[in-house]
Amino acid sequence: MQEKFWSELCQIKFDLFYLGEYIDHSEKCDNLINLITAITSSGSIAAWALWGSLKFVWSSIIALSQVINAIKPHLPYIKRIKLLNSQCSELSKLFIEYDHLWLKVKNHDFTDEEINDHIKDIRIKKDKIDDKFMIHITLPKKNNITNRATINYNQYYSQL
Repeated sequence: MQEKFWSELCQIKFDLFYLGEYIDHSEKCDNLINLITAITSSGSIAAWALWGSLKFVWSSIIALSQVINAIKPHLPYIKRIKLLNSQCSELSKLFIEYDHLWLKVKNHDFTDEEINDHIKDIRIKKDKIDDKFMIHITLPKKNNITNRATINYNQYYSQL
């Protein structure tokens, strides 16, 4: 039963690393979009003034920049960042709660039945957290995020 409890605890920690990496990725995407639109809009106006003969090209770039600005609120990044930060906060509290219990599990302070009850509680609480936030967003699987989360996870547990 100890191994089962430990496995649940480790999964929560991995999920925290994964969500953290997804937040970083989403923030980078959002920042890149902001940077591109700012540069294209400002740069195009300056270029238009300098090279008036290419007015169509520069006006097209400015128009594209404005389209990106118009659709930006409908892109998933800002909403994803907000929801994932909230989910991480709740998962982190769950991890701390069960990390504290782990010491008692490890020291055999609980029977197998009590440990099993705690595992059930972990799963129920984690499912509630996931349901609360994941119903509002989707997280496309990204191997590079999984790889970075795995590296962080392995580093974390190699230092214990």
